[in-house]
Amino acid sequence: MTENSISTALKEVRRALLDADVNLGVADTLIEGVKKRSLGQEVIKGVTADQQFIKAMYDELLDMMGGDSTIQKNGSMSNIPASTLVPGKVGDPSVILLAGLQGAGKTTAAGKLALYLKEREVDYDAVNAMGPEAASQLLTSRMPTRNRKVLLVAADVYRPAAISQLEILGKSVNVDVFSMGTEADPVDIAVKAVEKAKAEGYDTVLVDTAGRQVIDADLMDELKRIKSAGKFCF
Repeated sequence: MTENSISTALKEVRRALLDADVNLGVADTLIEGVKKRSLGQEVIKGVTADQQFIKAMYDELLDMMGGDSTIQKNGSMSNIPASTLVPGKVGDPSVILLAGLQGAGKTTAAGKLALYLKEREVDYDAVNAMGPEAASQLLTSRMPTRNRKVLLVAADVYRPAAISQLEILGKSVNVDVFSMGTEADPVDIAVKAVEKAKAEGYDTVLVDTAGRQVIDADLMDELKRIKSAGKFCF
């Protein structure tokens, strides 16, 4: 694999990342890492150059997010912890807290993540069951997927129209949105949302919280209380 053969793909990936509001530094770090993994590598017999490039991208993303692409367990293609792969059991949903600075795109990210988990999350258990040879022939677009039942939670009660924005996003991806209005305590909203998820069989809960522009003791304490009350996983 040469620089000329992968340069176009890298440019397209970088453009897609920036279009998705990924931080410029993160995008450049990812691209540089994939480039180092790919250059000079011979295409493995039985796979195409495109497939090998996708594998290099996957490995770099895995390492950036705290995994270890060098570990292979029983021939498994996936090194992501099993707890992040399997949907939460009915009555015990996986709860994810979205927190960050104002304007970082949390609400939009919540909608995108909801759609991914609902329709596009790769089912690595099914991939691994195929065996290494069969799995290596799969393109990302043909990967088997698992379908989660997702509940979006509007816990940003401070930003004007934040709840409406999340409701519009939820409707666009056909995902339910839980809201208690702008007068409710975000901690109570999170607790009630998890109770609803348990009662109605949602296996994944995504909680959209208010942005923080500066270090605000009250808002940081609110985040801690939401996390403690909701038993969130990250």
